[in-house]
Amino acid sequence: MSKQKNKLLALLRSPFVLIHKLFKKRNANGNILVIQPFPGIGDVIWFLPHMHALADAKGPITLMTKPRSFADKLLATDPRIKNIIWLERNPGRHDGVAGFFRLLADLRGHAFSEAWLFHSSSRYAWALYFSGIPVTYGFGKKAQKRLLTQTCFLSKSELKKHSIEKSNRLLEYAGIPFKNREPDFYIEDKVVENIKRQYKLENKQQLTVAFAIGSSNPLKQWGAKNFVSLAEQLSDKGFKKIFLIGGPAEQTLADDMASGFSKPNCEMIKIISLPFDQVGGLIKCMRFCVGNDTGILNIAAAVKTPTIGLFAVTQPLSNSSYMIPVIPKTNKKKSDANMNDISVHQLMATIKKHKL
Repeated sequence: MSKQKNKLLALLRSPFVLIHKLFKKRNANGNILVIQPFPGIGDVIWFLPHMHALADAKGPITLMTKPRSFADKLLATDPRIKNIIWLERNPGRHDGVAGFFRLLADLRGHAFSEAWLFHSSSRYAWALYFSGIPVTYGFGKKAQKRLLTQTCFLSKSELKKHSIEKSNRLLEYAGIPFKNREPDFYIEDKVVENIKRQYKLENKQQLTVAFAIGSSNPLKQWGAKNFVSLAEQLSDKGFKKIFLIGGPAEQTLADDMASGFSKPNCEMIKIISLPFDQVGGLIKCMRFCVGNDTGILNIAAAVKTPTIGLFAVTQPLSNSSYMIPVIPKTNKKKSDANMNDISVHQLMATIKKHKL
């Protein structure tokens, strides 16, 4: 049965092989492509170790990802990221049949020598196949095994794991040195020094804290009342500065928190729409960061600042030793839980436990 299946697959594949030969592009320029189609800021952060490992082994890489990731702003100064190109789908110019050929044209236009696909998609594997990139890597799910050039793929059990774990294994199988698996968000030294001067920050021993108050989903929002209550208790413990970090959507929330906070010995500072490298530089100077499950929380862990994440309705992040996940102490199912199930008392106990 398996022989018949292989013959059928070979027959079906033969016209595509011909098309592949017609499309084959031979003037590859030595550039390395990474396709990471997950859309969030956090997704870019958690794949940084993989991109950095590839860059260290092969030279600066080009990342193809979705515009919602803000990768162009996140990685603007990272010396190991050569270029960002957009994968525009759902909706976008790469949707549908016509979009597939636009994607193919975009890939061929760059004449990459090598590509790494950190996703199980067959669509992107077909695009790599027809783009004429000489060397291609991926997990090896379904059609990928026949379309990518590598010879060692993940097993069935490995293919069931989280994308980060699958990417870890892919690099291992390919022989890419991969010792540092902690996300490392690159910030220029001058940015950190400017932040220190601007906000009169000296070192992490100062009693300063950042609140990551943003949330793309209202269900993940801990709320002004809880954050203010936490700020008051931290102030009573001697904290002198509390930074509220968010985007334009959090302006009103930050205003409400600042107006509801009245501790004369502690300053609450609103940081709205600061560039990502400056946000990273600021959090790098903090004693710790606490916040909702949002992009800024991921940046906080990636600048190696102890980071308390509030995970009542989402799966706790565990890809960094700097992440301290807090989940509700209730017997509720995840689907029935809400952010108010995490108490300020629980947060203060976590801060004390970790000696922050």
